[in-house]
Amino acid sequence: MKKRAESRSPASLSRIFALTLAVTMGLFLLVWLGFAAAGQKKEELPPPPGSVRPTEKERLTVLVLGRENEETPPGVLYLFGFLPDRGSIVLSAFPLDTVWKARGGQGTLLSAFRRGGSDYLRRQFSDYLGVPIDRTLVLTEAGLENLFLTAGPFPYQLTEDLSGSVHGREVSYPRGPYTLDARTMADLLALPAETPAKKCDRAVSLLAALIQHHLPSVLTESGEELYRNLLTEGRTDLAVEDYTKRREAAQYLAMQEGWVSLCYLDGTAGRDGFFLSEECLRCIRSAYGGEKAAPAD
Repeated sequence: MKKRAESRSPASLSRIFALTLAVTMGLFLLVWLGFAAAGQKKEELPPPPGSVRPTEKERLTVLVLGRENEETPPGVLYLFGFLPDRGSIVLSAFPLDTVWKARGGQGTLLSAFRRGGSDYLRRQFSDYLGVPIDRTLVLTEAGLENLFLTAGPFPYQLTEDLSGSVHGREVSYPRGPYTLDARTMADLLALPAETPAKKCDRAVSLLAALIQHHLPSVLTESGEELYRNLLTEGRTDLAVEDYTKRREAAQYLAMQEGWVSLCYLDGTAGRDGFFLSEECLRCIRSAYGGEKAAPAD
């Protein structure tokens, strides 16, 4: 038996279309709200450590002075720049007869240290370089040895034969691979070179190897212990907060490639000291995120 086809009025078809459209829009709205809620929950989750790019506020530049003991003058000045927003750690070293000129006058780094200590030296050298220097650290060889007890030795490839007298001891280090402990590193830092600039360049190469090897451990639980030991062994205005509030920035930095930058020296050694070239000063200011140095009076 055939069914009779039923006809629908235009009004009935209009109601069916409106109902279908309403149901479709309702389902779409529910699905959209579901995705939106899921997206909102995802956004509320904290980002994984080291995934957020640091800002300029997390930069920190430290002036480091190494000396044999508390009674002897510093031998070399190191400038350590932590610039995680640029994805870099910047290292440079300067002989203590480097001549600075700033609003406070002029002189060598050593004469500034003898006149007003590490803080006075920091202010004058910062003014001369046109680079913000935030903290100072003075570390003796004994302090360095104690730090190595926590951090441990690290591998290093010596690219030249070195020998000479270090604090009254004759030492010799043929080129080749080494596992550097505190004593060996102190010797390599102190051994003479053809020029003060070459000695400083050797120093930043050693420090770069040290940092590249130990940065991953600084990001672990033992990192805070190492940092606290640094505060104990050195004379410094660094605080624990300088480390803790930059830990995530350091994690971000460790995930990058080629993050250690070295500033090699260029200048002229004269009767009054070592004078940095203008090109060298420009490179240093650029590397450390500084501005043009203030003119001397």
